[in-house]
Amino acid sequence: MQWIYVYIFCFIFERSDKNERGATVVEYGILVSIIAIAAIAVILIIGDYLETSFQGASDAFPD
Repeated sequence: MQWIYVYIFCFIFERSDKNERGATVVEYGILVSIIAIAAIAVILIIGDYLETSFQGASDAFPD
């Protein structure tokens, strides 16, 4: 799993020139934060649906 992080890190920094490295890091940081916010939103929205579904399945079993 660590090789993925190393590959992404090398990909990001080898593609940018030294003068543009700061801007590239900021752009990728913004992109990562947008993806994280979207993932959290999806988890919160789907979480209620999953809770209802699992509760229905749990109620179907006898005590």
